[in-house]
Order: sequence, then structure tokens, then C-alpha cells
Amino acid sequence: AVVSTQSTASVCACEGRLYIEMANSEVESLTELFRCFICMQPLQSARLCPHCSKLCCAPCVERWLLEQRQECPHCREPLQRNELVKCRWAEEVTQQLETMRSLIQDSKVFERPPDTPRDK
Repeated sequence: AVVSTQSTASVCACEGRLYIEMANSEVESLTELFRCFICMQPLQSARLCPHCSKLCCAPCVERWLLEQRQECPHCREPLQRNELVKCRWAEEVTQQLETMRSLIQDSKVFERPPDTPRDK
């Protein structure tokens, strides 16, 4: 069977869109892991609870510890501000995920729609 160039281009375009959607889905899943569980925003000045290893923003958890309770808002273990672990790497991962998301969005914008069949 002979496959036309036009149908090959359509298959490639469909596979390209599928790959982009799969990559986007993976980036979104990872992005969720690097959101503060208190404010649900990307991590800023990330801190880790030494008891449950949950990540959150330093301002969020510090506000919690001052205004609410001296315990982790996730696992409820007793927690003091000086016990929080700085996670510089988490911010780097968050930045890389934002870069990947931007690249994926750019690839969607420049993606060419599949050729439409011509009348014969």
C-alpha cells in the first residue's frame, strides 16, 4: 500500500499533538507536587516538615505556626520554626517546571494543524 505524503503529515501532526499533551500532563502532575499545600501556589522559599516531608512556602508555614498552632498543618506533629528544613532545590525544580510549561505552551501555539484532504 502506498501512503500519501498528505496522510503521513496528518499522522505526524496527530502524534506530535499527542506527545505534547502527554508532556503537558506529566508537567502538570509534577507541578502539583511542588505546590504549597497551604496556599496551593508554586513554592516560594520552600520549607519541609521534618516529620511528614510535606513542602510549603516559608511565609505560609511561619504564619500558621505564629497565628494558629505550633504543629505541622499537614501531619499535626509538634513543630517549631527552627525545625523547618530549607529546600532550595524545590524552588529550582519549580522554576524548571515553569520553563517546561512555557515551552509546551509555545509548541502548541506554533503547532501546524493537520492537512485537510483535498477533493479529487
